[in-house]
Amino acid sequence: MNHRDPLTNQIDIARKWTNSLLADISDDDLYWSPRSGLHTAAWIIGHITWAQWGLIAVRCLQRDHLPEPYTTLFGRGTTPSPDASTYPPAAHLRSEFARVHEAIKPLIRNMTDAQLDAPLGGPPHPLLLTARDAVSMVAMHETFHAGQLGLLRRLMGREAMR
Repeated sequence: MNHRDPLTNQIDIARKWTNSLLADISDDDLYWSPRSGLHTAAWIIGHITWAQWGLIAVRCLQRDHLPEPYTTLFGRGTTPSPDASTYPPAAHLRSEFARVHEAIKPLIRNMTDAQLDAPLGGPPHPLLLTARDAVSMVAMHETFHAGQLGLLRRLMGREAMR
C-alpha cells in the first residue's frame, strides 16, 4: 500500500458523498438556483473540478490549467449563473468532474515526499503553504461544497442527504 492511499481514500469518500447528492438531480436541475447569484449544482461541480485540478496538477506539479472556460466560469470568486447557456453542457460538466477526479489520484500517489513538502506553487494561498496542505484540502473542499448541494437539494424539495 502506498502511504498516500489514505489521502486518495479521503478524496474518494468525499466524491462518493457528492455523487450520491447529484444522482437524482436532472441535467436541467443542475442549473436551478433559489435566486440569482447563489450557487447552482452546475457551478459547484464545475468549481470542484477546477479546484481539484488547480490545487494538485497546477499548484503542486506546475502543469497546465484546465482549458477555458473553467477558470472564467468556476474559479475562485466567480459568480454563479442560473442560465444554463452560460456553461458547458451538463454531460460535459459531469464527465469532466469524473475525469479530473480520476486523473488527480495517480498524480497524488506518485508525488515524492520532497514534492509534498515543497512550497505550494503560484500566488500565496491564505491557508495552504505546501503541496501536502493542498492534497489534504482537496477532500475537505469537496465536502464543504457537498454541504451546499445538500442545502440546494432541500430547497428543491428533495431530502438533503441520500
